[in-house]
Formats: sequence, structure tokens, C-alpha cells
Amino acid sequence: MQFTASLVILILLAGGLPAAPPTVSREDAAFFETRVRPVLVRRCFDCHGPKTDNEAGLKLDSLASLLTGGRSGPAIKPGNPDNSLLVLAIRHDPATPDMPPKSKLPLAEVADLAEWIRRGAPWPGQRPVRTRVMPATDPDAFPYDQAARDHWAFQTPQPVHPPDINSARQVRSPIDRFLLARLEAAGLRPAPETDRRTLVRRATFDLHGLPPTPDQVNAFLDDNRPGAFSRLVDRLLASPYYGQRYGRLWLDVVRYADSNGMDDNLYYADAWRYRDWVVDRFNADWPFDRFLIEQIAGDLVPATADEEASERHARVIATGFLTLGPKMLAEDDPTKQQMDIVDDQIDT
Repeated sequence: MQFTASLVILILLAGGLPAAPPTVSREDAAFFETRVRPVLVRRCFDCHGPKTDNEAGLKLDSLASLLTGGRSGPAIKPGNPDNSLLVLAIRHDPATPDMPPKSKLPLAEVADLAEWIRRGAPWPGQRPVRTRVMPATDPDAFPYDQAARDHWAFQTPQPVHPPDINSARQVRSPIDRFLLARLEAAGLRPAPETDRRTLVRRATFDLHGLPPTPDQVNAFLDDNRPGAFSRLVDRLLASPYYGQRYGRLWLDVVRYADSNGMDDNLYYADAWRYRDWVVDRFNADWPFDRFLIEQIAGDLVPATADEEASERHARVIATGFLTLGPKMLAEDDPTKQQMDIVDDQIDT
């Protein structure tokens, strides 16, 4: 959870960069999601789904599976529905086994699957088909849903080459090329480099929330070796003040307080244990997925054979997240009180 200067710049920059173009057009994605995906799930998954003993070795839960096919070969030939085994089977063509074996699909569904293959079998993101079909929605609302899926944050990462720029001498990392390219496109020049005294103050305020001491300032000013700023950042990240600074931001999000904040404002005698756990985990550079899992269900995480008892105890402390927050303890309806608490946990 430590943030270097380059990572922070990358995160800020990402929102302004265009996403890689989607591989499936909006029209084709809408057709697949509303006319093809539901048919595959509803009509085919009993025999050819992701969690079944697939008949004839055929799975229909992903584009890759369709292209690989089963014992009879590829199930589809994109762009050529009339020679695709899937279409021949659902048409009950004499040359192929019938699918489904005891009845025929409605003609409209057969036509939709054939049209999808004729378009080249576009499959948004080439994700496996969901086994649960989402409720049908107004087709007019679908472009909004597709626009959300087109957001850069949900696109498969694509190779990106740093752009060519005129002011290459100012480049210290590949990220600088993206920043400088945007400035050049706008006819702007980079701001001049700040002086070292200001730099050490900015870094210390950012990572510790405190001003640097005179000794810290002088130590940085006297360090004329290459990599002085990187060493400064490493020292700041290694300090316990880092966890106190950024742990505080997390504690604000999870509504930390030493009391319940309602009614008699009862005191949480052991809330500080959760607070210290958060600070310690930030300072330990804890993996973010484990950081979340331990707060939600740390008491259910299986212990490893070589794990210290103190670590298991710490995971129980992490679930203090679930006990925090305002609680109306004077509520007369115990069911409502319980649901209010659960609602607060989910909302947080």
C-alpha cells in the first residue's frame, strides 16, 4: 500500500488517457447481450455449460470453447453460419446430431445465433458466459450499460508505448513522456523544477502529514548523491508516521470512533486495538486483498501450519471493522436494530 511518486502520477494520469478501443462495437455487444447470451445460458448450459460433464466434449461458455469445439471439431466458423456445426445442429440438419435433441429452438432464436456468427461471433471481452441470466431491460437503456462497460477501468490492459516528444531531456521515467506529450499538445511548458527545500517539505507533508524537522531538511540538502529523493521517500515510507498518516484516512472511511456516537454515546473500550491494527498493516505494506479480507472475515481465514498465534489473533482484531459505527441501541425493534447495523456494514 505504499505509494511512490511515479505510482501516484500514473494513477492521476490514467483518468485522462483514452482507453484502448473496444474490440466489439456497441451494436454487436448489444445484440450479443440481449439476443445471444441468454439463449446460450437458457438452452445450452444444461449439457454444455461450464459446470457440467460436457456432452461430446463441447462447452459453450466462452468464445474460445466454441472455436475449439468438441469431438466433432469447432462449433462455429465466424462469418460462416451455414457451415457452423452449432447452427446445423440447432436447425436439426441431417448431417449433425440434433440440438436440443428432443425439440427445436424457436426460429427467431436460431436466426439470432446464425446472425451472430455471420457478424463474426463478436463476444464482448471474450468472457465466459454468466450462468445466471440478468433480467431483461429496456433496449433503449442498454447503450448506457454498454457505455459503462466501455469505461477504461474495465478494459483488458493493452500494450501502450510511451509517445515521442520534443523535450526528451526532461524524461526520467516512461510516465514523464505521457505528461510531457499532453503539455506539448496544449502548447504548454512544464513547470520549473522546485527547489530541494520545498521538495523535502512537500514529500514529508504528503507521506507523514507533518513538517520535516530541521535535521531532516538539512540531511536532504546535504545529500548530493544520485537518487537522493528516492532515498528520502524510502525513509519516509519506512517511518511509523506513514502508517499513522494513511491509516487515519482509512479509519475515516470505515467510520472509526472510540464510542458508538448515538444515545448515551457508549465507549468502545477496545476500539483502539482495531485502530492500531490498521496502522500496523499500512506500515507493513500489507497486500490490499488480504487487508480487506481480514477485516470482513478474518476470523474465518484458515490458519497455516507455521503461523504464529499472534497473527491469528490479529485477524480477529481486524474484524473490529464490523463492530464500528453509530448504533441506535435504544431501538425498540430488535430486528430493525439488527438490519440497521447490517445495512451500515454493507454501506461502508
